[in-house]
Amino acid sequence: MQMNKRIKVMHVVESFCGGVFTSVTQIINHLNPENFDASLVYSLRPETPSNFREFIRPDVQLIALPMTREIKPIEDLGTLARLMRLFSKERPDVVHLHSSKAGVLGRLAARLAKVPAVLYSPRGFAFLRQDVGASKQAQYRLFEHMAARFGGTVIACSMGELEAARQVARRTTLLNNAIDVDAIDSIVRPDSSANVKRADEITVAIAGRIVPQKAPALFAELARRVTAARPGGVKFVWIGSGENVRELAHAPIEVTGWLPREDVLKTIHNKVDIYLHTSLWEGMPLAILEAMALRKPIVATDCIGNSDVVAHGQTGFLGATPDELTHGLLRLVDDARWRDKMGMAGRARAVAEFSLPLLIRNISNLYQATYDLSRAPPASI
Repeated sequence: MQMNKRIKVMHVVESFCGGVFTSVTQIINHLNPENFDASLVYSLRPETPSNFREFIRPDVQLIALPMTREIKPIEDLGTLARLMRLFSKERPDVVHLHSSKAGVLGRLAARLAKVPAVLYSPRGFAFLRQDVGASKQAQYRLFEHMAARFGGTVIACSMGELEAARQVARRTTLLNNAIDVDAIDSIVRPDSSANVKRADEITVAIAGRIVPQKAPALFAELARRVTAARPGGVKFVWIGSGENVRELAHAPIEVTGWLPREDVLKTIHNKVDIYLHTSLWEGMPLAILEAMALRKPIVATDCIGNSDVVAHGQTGFLGATPDELTHGLLRLVDDARWRDKMGMAGRARAVAEFSLPLLIRNISNLYQATYDLSRAPPASI
């Protein structure tokens, strides 16, 4: 890509953990430093890796700016003022906001600070949350409507999220989430022969925080159903931990606790036969994409994000009810050929449609086009 100047892109993220952490650091680390001057404004969460700086290129400027996930008017006003001062001081060419809180406050701050170009990646709209009531969902939707009036373009990370974005914003575009397949292969390759699982036991697993979004009660119900239907032949594992771990207490589930990302990938590669993703809402789950890259068949709830990744009947099964999910699991438990066929199809789909080089090329072009548009003279009437 030919560029006339080095574009100054400032990323702002509140939810600096999990899939958002991986997505943001992947983008920042793989942007061409000859074309882009990247900086990152971040807010720590308890789930943020303690060594997060090791995951970010050393030439990237890091700026700590505390933000709260929930709505807290007094604290949010303070965050808004700090963002305005920061934007006015640093004068970025493009501001890229990640997650809902940064998206709302960041768009207003950018408007007040006269930032020329603003992009916003929701990575799972707050108004899609199923762990809050209808009034709270309506409140989140209203905030998105209001924030869209401040300008900027919403970047959806899946087709389902794009459809949701069009309900609250006029300017939208689609850039699918992506994974670094080569990096994943390099992590698991050294342990390619380290399979210590029982040959006569099928392991079903999920990786992530044990929180309402991932529906641990549903995961537990499916574990009870399947182990009862196939006694002694199926093992369920939750790779991770979280505040809702008690919902798994009376089900036949092994909980590993927190593991480093490399150990998570190795565990899925070496010990897991079927990847089960029970989330209630998503943007586009990197965990499913990573499991597909590792040639695992997927069973997932039929929600935004999951349904954009899993090709039903080809790379796995989608289910809207516990009965449908149980049926999909049992089909894969009982048929090794199905598992292999769907695993290979998932790998091919991940490489072809959700690879990191494709995302970096598309987002670099978007940054350039957004910057060029911001500098174009107004059209004459």
